[in-house]
Amino acid sequence: MFNHPTITIHNGLLAEVDILGKGRGVQAARPIAAGAIVLDEAPLFIKPLNAPYYSVVTEVAKLSEADRDAYSSLDNRFSDPAVYGIFKTNAIPYVDNSSVQGDVASGAGLLILGSRFNHSCRPNITTYFDERSQKFIFCALRDIRRGEEICRSYGCTLLAPRGARQAYLQNNCGFTCVCEVCSLSGHDLIASNERRYEIHRLYNTEIRNDQLAPSVRLEKVKQALVHLQTEDILHVYAPTYYYNALEFCICESKFLE
Repeated sequence: MFNHPTITIHNGLLAEVDILGKGRGVQAARPIAAGAIVLDEAPLFIKPLNAPYYSVVTEVAKLSEADRDAYSSLDNRFSDPAVYGIFKTNAIPYVDNSSVQGDVASGAGLLILGSRFNHSCRPNITTYFDERSQKFIFCALRDIRRGEEICRSYGCTLLAPRGARQAYLQNNCGFTCVCEVCSLSGHDLIASNERRYEIHRLYNTEIRNDQLAPSVRLEKVKQALVHLQTEDILHVYAPTYYYNALEFCICESKFLE
């Protein structure tokens, strides 16, 4: 399956390949179990998200020739000069957990292989920045089949309708999403948009509504879980909803004592 000359295998686990309609991407070279670390990679450099042109150019000039060549091979989705456009296209936001701003992205790292993970509105990996190792860690959200593309979310609100997701990605990332969810049409697209809206509505207006009884809120969690399962994004949101369900069960048991 992976003997084509345009395919590069990394650590026997990841296959860098050409993806139709997306350019370069990454597939699983062998099965990957849920929770496994797919990749840990140190960035070439880290800059603020809104770093000015001269700042990025200065960092790239410091790189070795091999790293500069690897940097230049990355995609540029913007009209900016190549060096700056590549950074804007590929830099991955990270959160400084020691910051008083909590989970607000405080900068962005430029990775070579990590930048090859394409976006999907049904991602199968998640990303976090490990401050101790100063590396970006990519973990499997669910089991990933051999030959399946490995995708992360580029920060759009996954529960928004397709039009809103695509507008965000076009404005902030410079491309139109063609993932399996955004490629839906007709009734399937309408149904997907409605389910995602309903998940968003249930969480923000009922599950988080302290005025409702725990038993009622638990029932809303169950409804949301059904929609999440149908949309095949339960693995993305499971920790939040399972925690809410546990909390409501505990509150209900105390109420019944």
